[in-house]
Amino acid sequence: MYIVDTVDHSPMAMSSLSCPTSLEQWHRHLTHCSPTTIREMASCDLVNGLTILGKDLQGKCKDCILGRQTRRPFDEQSDTSVDPLELMSFDLWGPSCTQSAGGKLYFMPIVNAGTSYKYGGYLPDKSDVSTIAAFDDFCAKAESLMG
Repeated sequence: MYIVDTVDHSPMAMSSLSCPTSLEQWHRHLTHCSPTTIREMASCDLVNGLTILGKDLQGKCKDCILGRQTRRPFDEQSDTSVDPLELMSFDLWGPSCTQSAGGKLYFMPIVNAGTSYKYGGYLPDKSDVSTIAAFDDFCAKAESLMG
C-alpha cells in the first residue's frame, strides 16, 4: 500500500476514513479481493482506515462469478479434445490513447484452444496486412513450441 499526500481533501477521497464501509464495497474497491483476506487485513490492522461495516457478503459477486467461469464459450466436439492449432480465438483491441514504445496502437490477443497457449500481437493499425502478420507470428511460435 502507498501513502499518497494530496492537496485535494475532498469528501469523496476521505469517505473511507470518515465512516465504516461495507465488506461488499471494500471487495469492489480492492479489485475483488477475497472477503477473508479483507477481514484479515482489517482485524490485524494492516491497512489504515480499513473499517468494515458488517462482516458478511450477501451471496457471490456477479463479476467474480463471471470471471471464474470454467465453461468454454464455444461448442466442443463430442468427447474429443481439440487438437493444437485446430481452434483459435482472437480479438482486436484499440486504438489505445497512448502509443506503445514501439509506436503500436492496437493489440490482438490470440489463444490456442488445443493447448491454451496465449500470445499477444501488437499492431500499428487494423489492416489485414498487420493482423495476418501477427497471426503468422503466432502460428510460427506455437509450432516451434510444439515441435
